Amino acid sequence: MVYTTCSLCSALIDWVNWLKRALEVSVQSTRRRSNLSDAEEVLRQYQLQNIHVSSPAMISQLQTAIEKHMSWLDHVHLFFALNFRDRSWDLLLQLKEQGSNDAFSCTELDMVFSEVHRIEEWKCRCMGVLQPSVGDADLLSALLQTENSLERSISICEKSNHSNARALCVCCSLDGANQKLLTCSTCKDCFHLQCIGLSTGDANDSKVFICPYCHFMSSGKISRNGSDPLNIGRKNLKLHKLVELLSDAEDLSLWIQERAVLQQIAQKALDFKARIEEFVEFVLAYPDKDLSIIAKKFCVALKAVHVGGAYDCEANSKLELALARTSWKIRAQRLLDGSQKPSIQVLQRHLKEGLAVGVPSEDYFRQRLAEAKHIGLQWADMAKKVSTDGGVLGLEKVFELITEGENLPVSCEKELKLLRDRSMLYCICRRPYDQRPMIACDKCDEWYHFDCIKLSSLPKIYICPACCMEGEDFASISTSGEEKVVAGKHEVPQTPSPRHREGRRKSRKHKWERVVAMDVSRSCSNIEQLFWKNRKPYRRVARRREHYDSLSPFIFVQNT
Repeated sequence: MVYTTCSLCSALIDWVNWLKRALEVSVQSTRRRSNLSDAEEVLRQYQLQNIHVSSPAMISQLQTAIEKHMSWLDHVHLFFALNFRDRSWDLLLQLKEQGSNDAFSCTELDMVFSEVHRIEEWKCRCMGVLQPSVGDADLLSALLQTENSLERSISICEKSNHSNARALCVCCSLDGANQKLLTCSTCKDCFHLQCIGLSTGDANDSKVFICPYCHFMSSGKISRNGSDPLNIGRKNLKLHKLVELLSDAEDLSLWIQERAVLQQIAQKALDFKARIEEFVEFVLAYPDKDLSIIAKKFCVALKAVHVGGAYDCEANSKLELALARTSWKIRAQRLLDGSQKPSIQVLQRHLKEGLAVGVPSEDYFRQRLAEAKHIGLQWADMAKKVSTDGGVLGLEKVFELITEGENLPVSCEKELKLLRDRSMLYCICRRPYDQRPMIACDKCDEWYHFDCIKLSSLPKIYICPACCMEGEDFASISTSGEEKVVAGKHEVPQTPSPRHREGRRKSRKHKWERVVAMDVSRSCSNIEQLFWKNRKPYRRVARRREHYDSLSPFIFVQNT
């Protein structure tokens, strides 16, 4: 009795252990997956160990699992035996799902899982490249949308007289029924407000709409806030990333539709890149002054780049260089042909900017600016020398130099002022202001050099010889205010205005304070301010001295 009980217990224990093992083998899970050999071993154990407890259901389940696995293996072998283009992504997903449920652990299952993972990873990378330009669309729709954009870009490049007969937005080519469309008054193309980064308020404020591309060609200004023609709605579709994806797709085990569309996109992107590079080379090498030849082409190219969104680092660097040079040329043309003359400093700054962007030396605008700068610098140097020559150059030559300066293509107002001041003559020597000590006549306000009138000390009241002799009959002096004639030439000296006389007469009792010694550095500004800014018309004639005395190291000015 005891022996029978022990045998029964042992048989039950063997059966429970086998059943537990059989259940583990027959049920597959992602955490634990058995091999086919494990299932076959469980069946052999049932037969060899003489399991006395009958388990037909478990035996049937094991046999069914083995049959499903073998059937799945046959399908996998058939799939990979197909032609590369006949393999379907949907069929591969079915094999993965079926293998997850039915297949034992094997190399074929690992291969299916690996291929699915590689394709899904490739699609994810592809979507990451397209995501900025397509939003939340699925991959195939995103690829088709990108292909359509490139087709429109190439179409814009091909049509020299691009028209928008259906009133579609150039940027997105969508019907404008639900969005406000604006038509550029220059190129006649249509744009959605959102596509060019404008608000409804901005559109209402401007009566005449000019698109950013035409505005750039007219102004040459590139915005510093990133809204220049190359950055409007930048899609950042990098061409080299597409080429990398297409290269990686060569290692995939099947042909998917997305790969076919991507290959077409890459071909069209390369075609578009070649067209843009051809245009850029033309713009960079264009040396002439007629910018209208490149203006229209540049507008078309900028629109095509915006619509296509294909970004190639090298090609876009050249395009941005062409954009910078064209901007420089447009602004150079405005400097040369504008109503207001530029200063020499402005020309130097613009030429330096041109060197920074590589404008060639044979360029028309660079040559014009360099020539204007050279002429301006030469004239300015001459004007500075004449303004400090102490009257060596005759007035006629000074006036000619002033006229020449006024007709220069550059503005030299500082030098012109010096020359105009240089043309004002003083004293009986009829010389320009030369920082020698001077005294003003208390009657006519004419200024005289101390040495020219043989004055050694400062009198309380000074009346010049011309005023002292006024009314007397001298052959060489006329009190009627006529011009003095020296060597057959007329000179018209200028004297201070009555306003200076009035202020001076009020302080006549303090005349000894009018003349003080000061250094040369202060003399120019004070003398200019007090003595010769405003001068009344010439009213008398003074005798010209034949000889010049040495310059005095002192200068006298009036204290008010």
